Amino acid sequence: MQCVLLLGGYGTRLGSLTKDLPKPLVPIMGRPFLDYLLDLLIRSGFKDFLFLNAYHSDLIVKRYTNSYARGITFKHSNEAVPMGTGGALYNAQKFLDNRFIMINGDTFLPMDYEAFFQEVKENSKQYIVGTKNLTSDEKYNINVKSDFLIESIGSNDSNYIDSGVYCFDSYFFKQKYAKFPFALSSAYPEMISQNKLNLYETKTQYFDIGTPARLEIFQKYLESL
Repeated sequence: MQCVLLLGGYGTRLGSLTKDLPKPLVPIMGRPFLDYLLDLLIRSGFKDFLFLNAYHSDLIVKRYTNSYARGITFKHSNEAVPMGTGGALYNAQKFLDNRFIMINGDTFLPMDYEAFFQEVKENSKQYIVGTKNLTSDEKYNINVKSDFLIESIGSNDSNYIDSGVYCFDSYFFKQKYAKFPFALSSAYPEMISQNKLNLYETKTQYFDIGTPARLEIFQKYLESL
């Protein structure tokens, strides 16, 4: 299944680290964060990648070519102006497979992706991978019914947190939901109204590098391996 990486964030909370670099290229122990993520995903069986680039997209395109690893294919969709997380998918629709897995480019989730493949390939549901395992200062943001249907996003009675991994059908992103930039969450009401937005639960701890404190937590995780 195609793996779409959402790489357009500015990383402003990381301060000087992202002054001249896109957030996924922030170095950790001598390598860009995105290298660690790709190592995980390639080991998990992904071979076909689509990069959604914006801020300093030229640096990502230059580093990640089809010579990066044997048998691995990279495509790049670059934004001339910021389009938001949903806008990035709208902009890339000519590259999108009908069904794809998407991963935030600042998120690292070492879960069993083979089990996730088996779940998502057998139906037409849309998925957010969620966990109850908070890493640091996050808060729950997904309200899930007992049958793992998602009832709402961002409500006060939320009981899971979005861990940055998704499975979607591309037709939900063929339309423009608002003026650019627009968020991925713009498509959620339609999915929820059709009873198609589900949570796939993982008990694995996830990491993101969105703040200096979270970046340090991820580095300590790498050092422990």
